Amino acid sequence: DYQTRFDIPLLTRRLLAATAWVKNHADCRSLPLGYFGASTGAAAALQAAAGLGGKITTVVSRGGRPDLAGTDALSRVAAPTLLLVGGFDDVVIELNRHAAA
Repeated sequence: DYQTRFDIPLLTRRLLAATAWVKNHADCRSLPLGYFGASTGAAAALQAAAGLGGKITTVVSRGGRPDLAGTDALSRVAAPTLLLVGGFDDVVIELNRHAAA
């Protein structure tokens, strides 16, 4: 939905609900769980990972907007995080550099 793509709290709640669903199924319970997010989905992945602490094993962001996750959430992400941005996307590169600092 175009109108909700910047609603990071909504996207985060949806991701947390999907995570709970996966973790409640016996076949998946013992598997490591990582998040992948692109664009605003990366902010939701980072917020969700921040809220779950060590339960998330990795976060990968592709062209993500970690700035939309908020500095509090970024400081609480325990999982190793990979931030990928296209080499010519100067604005998003700077946003990711600032988030990683």
